[in-house]
Amino acid sequence: MAQTANIRNIALIGHRGAGKTSLIEALVHAAGVTNRLGTVQAGNTVTDVDDEERSRHLSITATVASFEYAGQRLNLIDTPGYADFLGETYGALRVADAAVLVIHAESGVEVETEKTWAYAQEYDLPVFIVLNHADAERADIEEVMEQIHDRLGARTAVVGLGQGQGSGLSGVVDLISGKLYPGGQTGSASTADVPADLAAVAGEQREALIEFAAENDEALMEKVFGDEELTVDELRAGLKLGVLSGLVPVTVAAATSNIGSLQILDMLVGLAPTPADRPAWVGTKPTGDNETVERAPSVDEPFSAYCFKCVLGEGRRLSLLRVVSGKLAAGSQVLNTKRGNRERLGTFGYVRGGELLDCTELVAGDIVGVVKIDAGAGDTLCDDSAPVVFEPTVYPTPLMSLAIAAKSRGDDEKVGAAMTTLRDEDPSLQFGRNADPEQQVLSGMGDMHLQVILSKLRTRFKVEVDTSKPKIAYRETVRGKAEAQGRYKKQTGGSGQFGDVHMRLEPLPRGTGIEFSDEIFGGSVPRQYIPSAEKGARARLAEGLLAGLPVVDVKITLYDGSYHAVDSSDIAFQLAARIAMEACAEKAKMVLLEPILDVFVSVPDEYVGDIMGDLPRRRGTVMGSTGEGKLQTIQAQVPAAEMATYATDLRSMTQGRGSFRIEFNRYEEVPGDIEAKVVAERLAEMAEARK
Repeated sequence: MAQTANIRNIALIGHRGAGKTSLIEALVHAAGVTNRLGTVQAGNTVTDVDDEERSRHLSITATVASFEYAGQRLNLIDTPGYADFLGETYGALRVADAAVLVIHAESGVEVETEKTWAYAQEYDLPVFIVLNHADAERADIEEVMEQIHDRLGARTAVVGLGQGQGSGLSGVVDLISGKLYPGGQTGSASTADVPADLAAVAGEQREALIEFAAENDEALMEKVFGDEELTVDELRAGLKLGVLSGLVPVTVAAATSNIGSLQILDMLVGLAPTPADRPAWVGTKPTGDNETVERAPSVDEPFSAYCFKCVLGEGRRLSLLRVVSGKLAAGSQVLNTKRGNRERLGTFGYVRGGELLDCTELVAGDIVGVVKIDAGAGDTLCDDSAPVVFEPTVYPTPLMSLAIAAKSRGDDEKVGAAMTTLRDEDPSLQFGRNADPEQQVLSGMGDMHLQVILSKLRTRFKVEVDTSKPKIAYRETVRGKAEAQGRYKKQTGGSGQFGDVHMRLEPLPRGTGIEFSDEIFGGSVPRQYIPSAEKGARARLAEGLLAGLPVVDVKITLYDGSYHAVDSSDIAFQLAARIAMEACAEKAKMVLLEPILDVFVSVPDEYVGDIMGDLPRRRGTVMGSTGEGKLQTIQAQVPAAEMATYATDLRSMTQGRGSFRIEFNRYEEVPGDIEAKVVAERLAEMAEARK
């Protein structure tokens, strides 16, 4: 069992290919936990647990690697670097106490470097930077440091200096201890003195570290002003205070060669905050009145935990928890305040890739996996005598969609069950029925995200699906007012059917929906048949009067009619109202409505012109722009029909450096030429479906 003060929860973030997975593999190996150094290419690293990850040689899910080093419990979270899977990064950063931003020493600051750095800032996390692949032939540490300062605006402190350059890299000088860490070591570090050719630059860099440390501690400042030497422990303590205030330590590594690994471990143990160093979590009481509750990261607080991920497979459901406060023994019962059920935490343990390691008690700060409980991402588990709800992580809005349908009609239920499982594992996915009740739509962060899900449906769930372009949620309405009679009469011998209504159809403001009123006086339509007339009218509007699409934002008024004492009935008045609506449609000007989206596009300054030029070509209206640093956010309103491929198009226009989000704004009339095309396509589809 770990103590809260001995835990480090650290998410590794950065651009794809920077070497996050390889770095975790090197750190676990250097700590003496594994006896071989796995590789991404071989698919045998500790955090390669997903078949899709192994086959594609990239991280798709956030995976925890827990191990001990120097008497401390390190929970490292490997996160994807590909843009389509950054939803996993949100969940990981939510439960981390610090982040390691991994940057390729040859490629430098890239798109997802900037994005994940920004995410860490949003969560107010201390950040460390590792310049990985420092043994690459064209690695340029000075150039990358300039990019870090220029594009990230980070206030850095170099704590690790490479011995040798490019393929000649053989070790890392730790500027805190003033010792050289030769490459290739495992277990406890065997250090050496700083080589003579690095002594001068190492001395200068260490002096800078001393100044950084003294900035955060008056006692250290006095020692420095008095020309007294700081001990290694004092230097480390001062730098840790700096890290908590935004200082960013930087070091170098070559993970696949296990160079710099032990120096990084010592850096994280010495400088990274423990859960006890971080602020209390803020939640609310589950009473619905939004009364706030704080849970400090202490074992003396009531037990509470946040579930940030669920992993299902091989007959096992594993819920990953961050223990926020308190402590708990195996077999104890807790309350799930989101679902309202009680759970017994019988089997839990530290997580290392696909392994679940022994753990007998949970303490504040732990990250663990719990087997066989009904808890998913965003759930709060707590002591039922001190209930609390932690706000679920807000994931990015999906940017790309596909309509899917089982190739075999008998597989419809299998598709639904599979998507329920995949949604449990990946909260950034959305799945449900769209504009057309017969169309099921899968939405994700991009093409790669969707392709991975389709692959999982085939390989893991053994179900094949057809894909198509999702239908736009067009609607119909009327532009003018119309009145018409609907008369239904059927006589075939004996009692017949008779209903007669006079109805008015007129437009309402956008977003109003459908309203119904009656102006019947004197009993021309008996009161018991007025709901029948309303039901029939609403049902006919739902079927569409122009192109088979629901009619919205209209007022239906029943103002006259007649009945037969014997032949009138509920169904007769429903049918009469349907006839009246069809007659009104012939007189009123029916128009098609399309959804308009608020679109927020964030790009570096140099791409603003391209974006401003592209949006009007999508029938968009640019509403303005705001700037923050070197990024500009352009706000526009664009028809949803023009945004189907925008995720791919934006990536192409900005070399992957742009991002966007969308929100529904309103419905608006479709231009005449486009309306004619959409209506013709819809009518053709309906005719085909009737064959």
